[in-house]
Amino acid sequence: MTERLEEILEYYREKSDKIEAERTEWLQQLNFMKQSILNTHLKEREVVDKKIQIAELQKALADSHIMLFDEKLQENSLMRENEQLKRAEDRHK
Repeated sequence: MTERLEEILEYYREKSDKIEAERTEWLQQLNFMKQSILNTHLKEREVVDKKIQIAELQKALADSHIMLFDEKLQENSLMRENEQLKRAEDRHK
């Protein structure tokens, strides 16, 4: 009878050890997944930050193009005015 009880006890010890090993493996996988998720969130945040930076740079570039266009218009206007003044000066001479 004691031998049978010892066999049963050994069986449940092995089963318990197997369950504990499985639990440990699951916890390791869980920790790995948590770290992967955290890394993914960090990378997503970096992407969002880069997109914001790109948008700011694109706006600055567009603003500089507008300023250059305005300056070119002003330069052309001043050149026409200068030509008109030269012609008027030449007529007075």
